Amino acid sequence: CNSWADAGPILEESKISLHAPRFVEGWMAEYTGSDDDVNDGFEVGYHQAHDLNPLRAGLIVFLMMKESDNG
Repeated sequence: CNSWADAGPILEESKISLHAPRFVEGWMAEYTGSDDDVNDGFEVGYHQAHDLNPLRAGLIVFLMMKESDNG
């Protein structure tokens, strides 16, 4: 989870967003599950994760997405 060259294309292709929330330490990654710019967090397919490492947070969301596809 430390190589942007390895994780970046996965996050980009999966449309996983990364940002640093103001009031939470570390990074947040999320996938909204839709083409909308805004998500209320209740739509089917919404996933999010927090971690100090942005790539780890993003890849956790990626695995959540894959798990829900198979579940």
